[in-house]
Amino acid sequence: MAADSTDIMQQPPILKPEHKRLHVFAGRWKVVGWNRDGAPIAPGAKIIGEETYEWLTGGFFMVSRFQHHFGDDAHIGMGTMGYDADSHAYFVHNFDNLGYDRRYQVRVDDKTWKFTGETERCTLVFSHDGSRKTESWEISSGGSNWQPLCEMTAAKIG
Repeated sequence: MAADSTDIMQQPPILKPEHKRLHVFAGRWKVVGWNRDGAPIAPGAKIIGEETYEWLTGGFFMVSRFQHHFGDDAHIGMGTMGYDADSHAYFVHNFDNLGYDRRYQVRVDDKTWKFTGETERCTLVFSHDGSRKTESWEISSGGSNWQPLCEMTAAKIG
């Protein structure tokens, strides 16, 4: 009698070099920057904050927490980053204090990471030694007419 698919145990994923590329994010980062004039909250405001990235046990996913303050407002949240070996693609999934559940597809080219979501996208570039990163975020309505959202730089502090 042939085994039915529910009788076959799913094999656990295998760590790949692509998972290890996420390590460039690991650590604590001090963030500074500014909201662009088109930002929906606190346009033109200076941004200061901190981000922390750490591996979830097992080494498949990076867990993040962020706090960005601008004027009297704040953008605080958490997320996960990973690599889906089945689709051969990176992803980011963030949740924040503003009530957003944001999902991004990620493309990587050497030190440049590009996040693309439904209404936001970012180009993130790491320095050669991985101790600094720059982020340029854009926002749109309905995935067209992209406008600058914010610019940030970060230095690894731990």
